[in-house]
Amino acid sequence: MSELGEVLELLHRPEPRFRTLRMTGREWRHHARLHDAFVRDRPPDSVLLVDFGSTSEAEVPDEAEEVWRMWMEPPDLTRVEFAVGEERVTAVFRGDTWWSWSPSQGAQTNAGRRNMGHGIGPGEGVARP
Repeated sequence: MSELGEVLELLHRPEPRFRTLRMTGREWRHHARLHDAFVRDRPPDSVLLVDFGSTSEAEVPDEAEEVWRMWMEPPDLTRVEFAVGEERVTAVFRGDTWWSWSPSQGAQTNAGRRNMGHGIGPGEGVARP
């Protein structure tokens, strides 16, 4: 087999290329630009039904930077920690079942129901490109 063939075989093999994966990252946001991009992405003749805002009287900084963490072990174990607003969310996934916890929502699970999803946070683009 040629070198190219060997490389292609390594890139496209079905089994995972790692036993465990641990990542830590930082998500930077500029709040006004994020809002503008959200509003601008909709079709021109559509109606905006949801607009995100804050009910807190504290002043919101122009920018925010949040640390997120992810751990994966193939074939179906994942644990994530990331920010949603002012809160930290922790979620664990095993196959089709997930469990999560945050201060405002408390403990939640989908009990294996596939029609209830849960995001894995900003690291998704790195872990599942």
